[in-house]
Amino acid sequence: MKCPRTDNGEEIPFAGRIVAIADVFDALCSKRVYKEPWSEEQVLAEMRKLAGSKFDPELMNIFFEILPNIKQTQSLYPEDPTA
Repeated sequence: MKCPRTDNGEEIPFAGRIVAIADVFDALCSKRVYKEPWSEEQVLAEMRKLAGSKFDPELMNIFFEILPNIKQTQSLYPEDPTA
């Protein structure tokens, strides 16, 4: 069942708003069979552009605050080049 959305997205569950940010970040950073990974600069520019329209702007502010921690965690789990 699709969650109804108001203009400000408050009816979208909080966890869903977090997962949406994480999912797009991971998808843009990662190589897929249909695309190469985007550069960090491209990913962050796109994420900033989507703040307030596709993503909760307050959560995006938090995302950018904790980005160094996200990048550190990302470095612990590099993509498998054979995949």
